[in-house]
Amino acid sequence: MTDKKPEGQFTKDGKFSSALFLKATALFDENMKKQDKEKQEQREEKAHDRTVAAAKDVIKHSNGSTENGDNENANKIEEREVINTTPVKGKCYQHVLATKQVNTNEGTKYYTNKSNEYVGKFVKGLNYGDKGYTSVFEKDGKEINIQHDENGNTVFIDATCQDSQEGGKKKKRKTLKKRKTKKNKKKKSRKTKSKK
Repeated sequence: MTDKKPEGQFTKDGKFSSALFLKATALFDENMKKQDKEKQEQREEKAHDRTVAAAKDVIKHSNGSTENGDNENANKIEEREVINTTPVKGKCYQHVLATKQVNTNEGTKYYTNKSNEYVGKFVKGLNYGDKGYTSVFEKDGKEINIQHDENGNTVFIDATCQDSQEGGKKKKRKTLKKRKTKKNKKKKSRKTKSKK
């Protein structure tokens, strides 16, 4: 009788495995690798779809168009020149960041495609040396600090005061003055009638 050696191999950990078992584990490993590869492809495809969707969304908002392809330029502001003024205490201003500066013989011209923001009455300016300059405004009783852009793109535009509290006070004063003048006119007209 000859000794017949069983078919198989020793594994990495020193155990003996049959050929059938080795084939089964090899198939299992191969299937797992296929599944992992498919999952990875699905993840990459989803990530690509999200990136494409985000890019379309950005393009849609930057062009002002809808998904139907219609252009809605009502929300888009065209680039325009804005005149920068130095704030004076007690006057009201709007604020905007310039997107472009052009140096000319008359001085610097500022251009922007952003909308202006009403900031209220100028109160004071604060200089922080190397850290920059801040303008302080008051709007509806609240303090608003505007940090100046280090590139000089901060623009202040003259505006009519819109504070609701001050507008109400001024109207009351005018109406009181009008009432007083009406009463005085009535008194004068009565005096002149009684003298006749």
